[in-house]
Amino acid sequence: MSRFLSLFVMLLAGAAGATPLRAGVDVALLLRQEAGGQRTGLVSGGPRVSLGLGRYLALSADYRFAWSSEGTVASATTQYHRASLRPELHIPVRTTDFVLAAGPALTLLHTTLGGSGSRVSTTYTRLGISGGAAVDIHLEPLTLRTGVDLVWAARRMDVSVGLGALFSFGGAP
Repeated sequence: MSRFLSLFVMLLAGAAGATPLRAGVDVALLLRQEAGGQRTGLVSGGPRVSLGLGRYLALSADYRFAWSSEGTVASATTQYHRASLRPELHIPVRTTDFVLAAGPALTLLHTTLGGSGSRVSTTYTRLGISGGAAVDIHLEPLTLRTGVDLVWAARRMDVSVGLGALFSFGGAP
Protein backbone atom coordinates (compact mmCIF):
# COMPACT_ATOMS: atom_id res chain seq x y z
CA MET A 1 0.00 0.00 0.00
CA SER A 2 2.72 2.49 0.94
CA ARG A 3 4.65 1.72 -2.28
CA PHE A 4 1.54 2.45 -4.33
CA LEU A 5 1.02 5.72 -2.44
CA SER A 6 4.63 6.83 -2.91
CA LEU A 7 4.47 5.97 -6.64
CA PHE A 8 1.23 7.96 -6.95
CA VAL A 9 2.79 10.98 -5.16
CA MET A 10 5.87 10.83 -7.43
CA LEU A 11 3.66 10.77 -10.54
CA LEU A 12 1.65 13.73 -9.29
CA ALA A 13 4.81 15.67 -8.46
CA GLY A 14 6.22 14.99 -11.93
CA ALA A 15 2.98 16.09 -13.60
CA ALA A 16 2.78 19.22 -11.44
CA GLY A 17 6.33 20.21 -12.38
CA ALA A 18 5.51 19.85 -16.08
CA THR A 19 2.35 21.95 -15.84
CA PRO A 20 2.89 25.67 -16.37
CA LEU A 21 1.31 27.86 -13.73
CA ARG A 22 0.92 31.59 -14.26
CA ALA A 23 -0.18 34.05 -11.59
CA GLY A 24 -0.63 37.79 -11.77
CA VAL A 25 -2.88 40.82 -11.47
CA ASP A 26 -5.53 42.39 -13.71
CA VAL A 27 -6.74 46.00 -13.72
CA ALA A 28 -9.88 46.89 -15.68
CA LEU A 29 -12.58 49.44 -16.32
CA LEU A 30 -15.81 47.74 -15.24
CA LEU A 31 -19.02 48.98 -16.88
CA ARG A 32 -21.65 47.70 -14.46
CA GLN A 33 -25.25 47.67 -15.70
CA GLU A 34 -27.69 49.41 -13.37
CA ALA A 35 -31.41 48.68 -13.00
CA GLY A 36 -32.45 51.36 -15.53
CA GLY A 37 -30.12 50.03 -18.20
CA GLN A 38 -27.43 52.71 -17.83
CA ARG A 39 -23.84 51.71 -17.11
CA THR A 40 -21.66 52.86 -14.21
CA GLY A 41 -17.89 52.88 -14.74
CA LEU A 42 -15.72 51.54 -11.91
CA VAL A 43 -12.03 50.71 -11.78
CA SER A 44 -11.64 47.06 -10.77
CA GLY A 45 -8.71 44.80 -10.12
CA GLY A 46 -7.61 41.54 -8.59
CA PRO A 47 -5.55 38.38 -8.90
CA ARG A 48 -5.63 35.87 -11.75
CA VAL A 49 -4.22 32.32 -11.89
CA SER A 50 -3.90 30.27 -15.07
CA LEU A 51 -3.01 26.59 -15.26
CA GLY A 52 -1.78 25.41 -18.68
CA LEU A 53 -3.35 22.19 -19.93
CA GLY A 54 -1.31 21.91 -23.12
CA ARG A 55 -0.45 24.36 -25.86
CA TYR A 56 -4.06 25.18 -26.75
CA LEU A 57 -5.95 24.89 -23.44
CA ALA A 58 -5.75 26.48 -20.00
CA LEU A 59 -7.93 26.78 -16.91
CA SER A 60 -8.15 30.31 -15.53
CA ALA A 61 -9.51 31.59 -12.21
CA ASP A 62 -9.82 35.25 -11.29
CA TYR A 63 -11.25 37.53 -8.64
CA ARG A 64 -12.24 41.16 -9.25
CA PHE A 65 -12.99 43.86 -6.70
CA ALA A 66 -14.38 47.36 -7.28
CA TRP A 67 -15.51 50.01 -4.80
CA SER A 68 -17.31 53.32 -5.18
CA SER A 69 -18.54 55.99 -2.80
CA GLU A 70 -20.79 58.89 -3.78
CA GLY A 71 -22.69 61.72 -2.14
CA THR A 72 -22.05 64.27 0.59
CA VAL A 73 -25.34 64.69 2.49
CA ALA A 74 -26.60 61.18 1.72
CA SER A 75 -23.83 58.75 0.88
CA ALA A 76 -23.93 55.60 -1.23
CA THR A 77 -21.13 53.05 -0.98
CA THR A 78 -20.94 50.04 -3.30
CA GLN A 79 -18.63 47.02 -3.18
CA TYR A 80 -18.48 44.72 -6.21
CA HIS A 81 -16.89 41.26 -5.99
CA ARG A 82 -16.68 38.77 -8.86
CA ALA A 83 -15.04 35.35 -9.05
CA SER A 84 -14.90 33.22 -12.18
CA LEU A 85 -13.45 29.90 -13.27
CA ARG A 86 -13.11 29.49 -17.04
CA PRO A 87 -11.52 27.10 -19.49
CA GLU A 88 -9.57 29.00 -22.15
CA LEU A 89 -8.82 28.17 -25.78
CA HIS A 90 -5.45 29.58 -26.93
CA ILE A 91 -4.75 30.17 -30.62
CA PRO A 92 -0.97 30.72 -30.88
CA VAL A 93 0.66 33.02 -33.43
CA ARG A 94 4.43 33.33 -32.80
CA THR A 95 4.83 34.90 -29.31
CA THR A 96 1.17 35.95 -29.12
CA ASP A 97 -1.93 33.96 -28.17
CA PHE A 98 -5.49 34.88 -29.09
CA VAL A 99 -7.63 33.63 -26.21
CA LEU A 100 -11.33 32.76 -25.99
CA ALA A 101 -12.85 31.82 -22.62
CA ALA A 102 -16.24 30.96 -21.13
CA GLY A 103 -17.40 29.65 -17.77
CA PRO A 104 -19.38 30.39 -14.61
CA ALA A 105 -19.07 33.63 -12.62
CA LEU A 106 -20.32 34.49 -9.16
CA THR A 107 -21.00 38.18 -8.47
CA LEU A 108 -21.63 39.68 -5.03
CA LEU A 109 -22.76 43.29 -4.73
CA HIS A 110 -23.14 45.18 -1.44
CA THR A 111 -24.61 48.70 -1.33
CA THR A 112 -25.01 50.91 1.73
CA LEU A 113 -27.10 54.12 1.70
CA GLY A 114 -26.88 56.51 4.61
CA GLY A 115 -27.51 60.02 5.81
CA SER A 116 -28.64 61.87 8.98
CA GLY A 117 -27.73 58.95 11.24
CA SER A 118 -29.72 56.24 9.47
CA ARG A 119 -28.33 53.56 7.20
CA VAL A 120 -29.80 50.89 5.01
CA SER A 121 -27.89 48.26 3.08
CA THR A 122 -28.53 45.50 0.62
CA THR A 123 -26.47 42.55 -0.54
CA TYR A 124 -27.22 40.24 -3.40
CA THR A 125 -25.47 37.40 -5.17
CA ARG A 126 -25.84 36.48 -8.83
CA LEU A 127 -24.63 33.44 -10.69
CA GLY A 128 -23.90 34.17 -14.31
CA ILE A 129 -21.94 33.15 -17.36
CA SER A 130 -18.61 34.81 -18.02
CA GLY A 131 -17.10 35.01 -21.47
CA GLY A 132 -14.25 36.91 -22.97
CA ALA A 133 -11.59 37.42 -25.58
CA ALA A 134 -8.00 38.43 -24.91
CA VAL A 135 -4.59 38.79 -26.49
CA ASP A 136 -1.61 37.37 -24.57
CA ILE A 137 1.91 38.53 -25.43
CA HIS A 138 4.55 36.14 -24.07
CA LEU A 139 7.80 37.74 -22.86
CA GLU A 140 8.89 34.76 -20.74
CA PRO A 141 8.60 34.61 -17.77
CA LEU A 142 6.13 37.53 -18.15
CA THR A 143 2.86 37.40 -20.09
CA LEU A 144 1.01 40.63 -20.83
CA ARG A 145 -2.75 40.37 -21.40
CA THR A 146 -5.35 42.77 -22.72
CA GLY A 147 -8.95 41.74 -23.13
CA VAL A 148 -12.69 42.21 -22.88
CA ASP A 149 -14.86 40.23 -20.45
CA LEU A 150 -18.64 39.98 -20.34
CA VAL A 151 -20.72 38.60 -17.49
CA TRP A 152 -24.33 37.70 -18.26
CA ALA A 153 -26.65 37.30 -15.28
CA ALA A 154 -30.40 37.65 -14.78
CA ARG A 155 -31.48 40.88 -16.53
CA ARG A 156 -28.00 42.41 -16.59
CA MET A 157 -24.71 42.31 -18.46
CA ASP A 158 -21.47 43.71 -17.04
CA VAL A 159 -18.57 44.51 -19.36
CA SER A 160 -14.92 45.02 -18.40
CA VAL A 161 -11.97 46.09 -20.53
CA GLY A 162 -8.61 45.47 -18.92
CA LEU A 163 -4.90 44.89 -18.82
CA GLY A 164 -3.00 42.27 -16.86
CA ALA A 165 0.39 40.75 -16.20
CA LEU A 166 1.02 37.08 -15.43
CA PHE A 167 4.30 35.52 -14.28
CA SER A 168 5.22 31.90 -15.10
CA PHE A 169 6.11 29.43 -12.36
CA GLY A 170 7.59 26.21 -13.72
CA GLY A 171 6.57 23.86 -16.45
CA ALA A 172 6.91 24.09 -20.19
CA PRO A 173 4.39 26.27 -22.06
